[in-house]
Amino acid sequence: MQAVGVLRGVVATATVAYTASVLPGVRPAPGHSWFWEVVVYNLVAWCATAMCIERAVRQPRDRATWALVGAGFGCYAVGTLVFSVWLQPMTQMPYPSVCDLLWLLFYPFVLAGIVLAVRARTMGSVASMWLDGLIAGLGLAAVGALVVFNRLTTSVEGSTAAIVVNIAYPVFDLSLVACAVGAMAVLSAWRNPAWVLLCAGFVTFAAADSWYFAQVAADTYRSGSPVDATWAVAMCLVGWAATVTSPPAAAKAESRSFVIPGVFAAVSIGLLGIGAFVELPPLGTGFALAALTAAFVRTTMAVREVIALADSRRQARTDLLTGLPNRRGFYEQLEQATQTGHGGALLLIDLDRFKEVNDALGHRTGDELLHAVGQRLSTHLTQGATLSRLGGDEFAVLLPSGDTTPARALAGRLLAELQKPFTVVGITLHVDASIGVTSIAAGTDPSPALARADLAMYRAKAARSGVELYDDERDGDAWNRLALVQELRDALASGDLYLELQPIVGLPGCAPVAVEALVRWTHPIRGRLAPDEFLPLAERAGLMWNLTQYVLDAALDEAAALRRDGWHLPVAVNLSASDLLNARLVGFVADGMQRRGLPATALHLEITESLLMEDRDISEGILLGLRALGVQVAVDDYGTGYSCLAYLRDLPITALKIDRSFTNQLLDDDRTATIVASTIGLAHDLGLHIVAEGVETAEQLAWLTGHGCDRVQGYFLGRPMTPSLLRSWLADAGSRPTAVVVAR
Repeated sequence: MQAVGVLRGVVATATVAYTASVLPGVRPAPGHSWFWEVVVYNLVAWCATAMCIERAVRQPRDRATWALVGAGFGCYAVGTLVFSVWLQPMTQMPYPSVCDLLWLLFYPFVLAGIVLAVRARTMGSVASMWLDGLIAGLGLAAVGALVVFNRLTTSVEGSTAAIVVNIAYPVFDLSLVACAVGAMAVLSAWRNPAWVLLCAGFVTFAAADSWYFAQVAADTYRSGSPVDATWAVAMCLVGWAATVTSPPAAAKAESRSFVIPGVFAAVSIGLLGIGAFVELPPLGTGFALAALTAAFVRTTMAVREVIALADSRRQARTDLLTGLPNRRGFYEQLEQATQTGHGGALLLIDLDRFKEVNDALGHRTGDELLHAVGQRLSTHLTQGATLSRLGGDEFAVLLPSGDTTPARALAGRLLAELQKPFTVVGITLHVDASIGVTSIAAGTDPSPALARADLAMYRAKAARSGVELYDDERDGDAWNRLALVQELRDALASGDLYLELQPIVGLPGCAPVAVEALVRWTHPIRGRLAPDEFLPLAERAGLMWNLTQYVLDAALDEAAALRRDGWHLPVAVNLSASDLLNARLVGFVADGMQRRGLPATALHLEITESLLMEDRDISEGILLGLRALGVQVAVDDYGTGYSCLAYLRDLPITALKIDRSFTNQLLDDDRTATIVASTIGLAHDLGLHIVAEGVETAEQLAWLTGHGCDRVQGYFLGRPMTPSLLRSWLADAGSRPTAVVVAR
């Protein structure tokens, strides 16, 4: 960027100085004139070339564009240098010369660069955008032809080569300006500094060439005149355009994009109107006609685009099978009903046992039946009601009134109509349906309305009552559960869940030997929720694997943190039914421990015995995979499930956890005490460790210690606590284990 600043300063200073030197009244001496014409003027040309090349090197995206512009300026600079050093000192300069060839090569390079810039930003595929640019360019060319060529065709004299070269300059200038203006129209780049400077530079080139041509025709041109300063200014503007940091604007659709092609189309019409009174040059007339032709094609394309857009919008909101509004169209109607201030009522219709029709008679028959259902429902709607097909065999009716009494009456009539037989592909079919009804309050969020109607519909389906009205007392719990599922999904995504850790101590010394990770959720409105309030919802909603990953990651992080603090305590995590059937579990555990550098003893997993019986083959394979990693697996809540002893023999279990319901009755019920004592003995005989949970009194602890229980946990020893409180508890415990005792 430092080089760019230097080039900017040099080219600006040289341009201003050269312009000042050719002002009227300034008559430099011959030696002084040579300095300005050879040194300063060429310095401007070569600096502009360097600025374009520097941009090509600095910006890979614009490399091809600015490399071509730089190549064009290079030809122009070489021609200028040859003219200054070789031709200008001659008494009789040849015309045209090699310098004219070099100067004219400037144009095709720059034109190619502009085309590449536009193609790079439009991907060369938006025909309407190219037509906008063509209209603008041709309209400007028509104006230029009227101003320049009218005099050109009456004033040019000399050899054929001289006439061709003289004509070539303004033709190329008009083409360059038209191309630049057209590019700005295509890219909507009217406020982009780079394109503004580019166009200003090309317009200045055209003005300088026209001025030069007029002076040549009048035999008044002299080297070192103000027209030369105009060329210097043009080169300075294009060079500065190359250094502007903001790239040319990317193409974008704007509501004002039609203004520029519209203006130039109007200009072309005006020129042709003037031609009725004043003779115009044929070239100008041709440009104006070409601009109007392009405008006609563009208008035709715009009409087709509008029609296609309207059709695509209609199709996007229409169900192709029934011709009714689809789910998207229904949502728009629903939002409009609440925003207009009158609310409404909603009927959700679901056909009963429709799957049997598809399975028995095929999907073609099912589609024909859905089409017939849609037609019949449409013919029996009340005034102002709209029918939509939400998908599958679900239909929705939106009523303009929020009164549920007429809505329920309409639902009964529609149900009666659906129960009349349908004749489809020569087969008579009987259809039944379940309908849920709910009201929609004006100005409220419409999104829960469909869920409420869905709850009422499922209640109608379960009760086989046909029509049910949403009732907050009966359906509120279900609605709250649905809302809680979504809030749980959001909490998982935002990391709002957290862990509490409950210590597990070894007997008889009560030294801390492990901790159990327990997930917690403090709801922003409902406050702290017990795990039993959201874990079953996560299981039913398919969120349990997401929740398990979250808890496992957090537990392994805590295990690693405890080890860094000197506590080599394993962290136990409970698994759900779906976790034990998830083939990804073993790999996730292995990867998590490897990333944190944890040994297998850092993690214990707990499962309930009922889970072991749901799919024995799959769960056994996953348990074997975990044991292969070295992870300890304990049976949680032992004694509350099937208590089938076969899994103790066949599955890789390392510990049993006695449920708190047994611990609480140890001292009050002899049968419970006998069961617990025999369970401790059974576990030890099988080589398993035994853990008792729910210990809340010193007497319970003493009983378990006396009967040989290995480990215990409970409120008497330590409640679930945050990681920071756990560290304080561990410090107060006053004992650090010298080895990890396998507990689960």
